[in-house]
Amino acid sequence: MKNKFIVGTRGSLLALRQTNIVINKLKELYSDISFEIKIIKTTGDIILDKTLDKIGGKGIFINEIEEKLSVASTDKQRIKIVEYFLLTQLKDIKTDKLIIEAVKLIYQTKGTIRVKELNEKLCISQSPFEKRFRKIVGTTPKKFSSIIRFNAVLDKLNDTKSLTEICYENNFFDQAHFIKDFKHFTGQTPEEFKRFL
Repeated sequence: MKNKFIVGTRGSLLALRQTNIVINKLKELYSDISFEIKIIKTTGDIILDKTLDKIGGKGIFINEIEEKLSVASTDKQRIKIVEYFLLTQLKDIKTDKLIIEAVKLIYQTKGTIRVKELNEKLCISQSPFEKRFRKIVGTTPKKFSSIIRFNAVLDKLNDTKSLTEICYENNFFDQAHFIKDFKHFTGQTPEEFKRFL
């Protein structure tokens, strides 16, 4: 009888894709283990017909997220939990179409778009744009872009491409900047991190 692991993840297409990538890698290494995906939802995901202030405010997520972070056993789980929390905050922005468009552009460019270019495309100056973005998304456009770009880098680490190719495909100025950003998110160099994949 195979051992079975249950893998918790968000229900978004991105999260499920990332979870399946991890599970497929684990299956290659451990063919005697089966995996089951369990979708994790917070109260804010379940009650979609009311705004957060009507069901307990943003604190409802924070309490649940803190609890999930305390039981998470790996950094990847913690990253997913925090990413999920940030993405759930986007559902409150239905009225701010400019920020929705900014987030779409950041995702479409895999985080490589510059804030100045966003300002030009959206016809808004930097200061009011950053204030609106931070209020709705919870972080600056530059930081959000760097998170999305890092996720794009993680997706490509399994490819046969060299780290140098991945670096320049993701619009890093040079390898030193690539390594610095990578260490910022993981605490390891890309080479060290790749050894564990």
